[in-house]
Amino acid sequence: MEIGLTLISAKNKELTEIPVIKEGSKHFFAINNAENWDFESYFVATHNDINKYKQISKVKADYDTDLNWIHSLRDTPVAIKSYVLNLIKREKPNKAALKAAVSKRALKKRKVAEQTVIFNGPINGSTINNINHSEVRFQNNEIKLMLKKFQVSGKGVSPKPHLDRDLYNKHMEARNTTENTMPQIFHQYIDKFINSNDLKKAKKNIRSLSLLLLSEDDDNNCLEFLEKVLKEAYKAYSSFIDYNSNEDAFNQLFIWPYIGVIAKSTTVDGCNPDFVQGQPYLESMSRQLKSVNLYVDDKNQYKSDGLIKLFGLNNLEFVLVETSGSFSNKDKNKLKLDHHKGVYGALAMLKCIVDDYSYASLKSFSKVKVFFLHGADTELHFWSVCYQNGGIFDLWREANLEIKPEFEDKGDFLPDLVQFCWEVKSKLNESMINIIALKEEHKTIKSEYRYSSTKPDLLSSTINPIILKLTKEEDYSEMSSLGPCYSPPHP
Repeated sequence: MEIGLTLISAKNKELTEIPVIKEGSKHFFAINNAENWDFESYFVATHNDINKYKQISKVKADYDTDLNWIHSLRDTPVAIKSYVLNLIKREKPNKAALKAAVSKRALKKRKVAEQTVIFNGPINGSTINNINHSEVRFQNNEIKLMLKKFQVSGKGVSPKPHLDRDLYNKHMEARNTTENTMPQIFHQYIDKFINSNDLKKAKKNIRSLSLLLLSEDDDNNCLEFLEKVLKEAYKAYSSFIDYNSNEDAFNQLFIWPYIGVIAKSTTVDGCNPDFVQGQPYLESMSRQLKSVNLYVDDKNQYKSDGLIKLFGLNNLEFVLVETSGSFSNKDKNKLKLDHHKGVYGALAMLKCIVDDYSYASLKSFSKVKVFFLHGADTELHFWSVCYQNGGIFDLWREANLEIKPEFEDKGDFLPDLVQFCWEVKSKLNESMINIIALKEEHKTIKSEYRYSSTKPDLLSSTINPIILKLTKEEDYSEMSSLGPCYSPPHP
């Protein structure tokens, strides 16, 4: 029978008879009351000289060994011995659940309430596996985020199996997002490419557009954007690289070129966006992990598949790229792991914006979005994350693109490709405008308090998303049953 905490607390005086070990993990039990001997507390406080998440089995084994040591002491009270045996038998959390628990402990130290994440866009109940009125469960019910509110909705989202269809439809009507349609002038040039019988003819048609742009006195940013997208499409069609060979081929042919064009084509003064390809570290994640004492070491930083940074705004990370293996890779564990990595990566980026412009208003901040682009299977999914009233983080799929790599399929693919790139460019421009406004508001309000002994409530002290860094080594095997699951748009 498990001993209640009241009884354990009553025995605390007797616990002082346990030898005080000043070194090693046994020291934990000498300085903590028995009611705090749970494995999570032990994990946080001990073994700080190793990578605990990679060697969790060792930490668990040492925990049981240390408890057995307490049980073997001659002067240990009978009630404590019984309690210790129950702790040994108690099921210990796996890596995923432990990460979430440790992260939430760190947030509690900030004395802030937990935030809510809304999963919108093309997902159904698979991302959020079990919903009731008080909580949403992640990762096979192992990572638990206790939430006040939840919504699962958006284009391509089925209300099944958890949501009432009437409530779902009402929310969709309230959201009522509109697409940024590409300029009609694009159509004739896209049609010329599509009607080309071969690559040589397609190249000539692109060249005719280039010559037109050179002959014009004024800059035509729209047609220049189209020209660059069509040139990258031509390069992909004419490449001899096997697009199915590996992740690098997927990136080089279908992701990095277009993200580079989009980043260079945005028009918001003061932001200076540019695309960093390869495997740049997500500094936002390192920065936030350090702030909650969860940073391991430089070798374990978050490696992305690319970043758009705003170099005019202190190198703010704005768009995160995650590519899940080779083109048409269908490894569910990999696809779902990278999706959830992207979610947490985006939350870290958003939190850095909060910290940098913390004097601004909540109203202004709620207009700011950060993004992550996920290359998964044969598709690109462009997600946004923003903060909404009521302590909610809103995850929404802004656009998606099914990649059709063969030249013969250009009639179906090219219009979708250009529209996807135009939509992404428009969303980035919109959010950058809002970030600039946030920055200016921050500067104005901060200057008003320059000589004041009081300070306003800062965004950085009230907006604190859960920060987690997922890794293949620790989280891969538990991902296959998670969302998102994509489906056709629902009315």
